[in-house]
Amino acid sequence: MTTEESYDHIERYLRGELTGEEKLLFEKELSTNTALAESLRMHEDLKFSLDNNFRNTLLDRKST
Repeated sequence: MTTEESYDHIERYLRGELTGEEKLLFEKELSTNTALAESLRMHEDLKFSLDNNFRNTLLDRKST
C-alpha cells in the first residue's frame, strides 16, 4: 500500500466509509503494520484538535 493509499484508507476509515470487508482488512493491516497504526493515531489526534479548535471558534463567535 502506498502512502497515498494509506492516507485514503485512514480518512475513509475515520469517516466510516469503508465497506465491511474493507474495514476488516484495514483493521487486520493495522494489527501488523506499526507505521500504519501510528499514522492512524496521528490522524485521529489531528482530527480531534481541529474539531476542538473549530468548536471553540464557533463558541467564541457566539459569545461576542
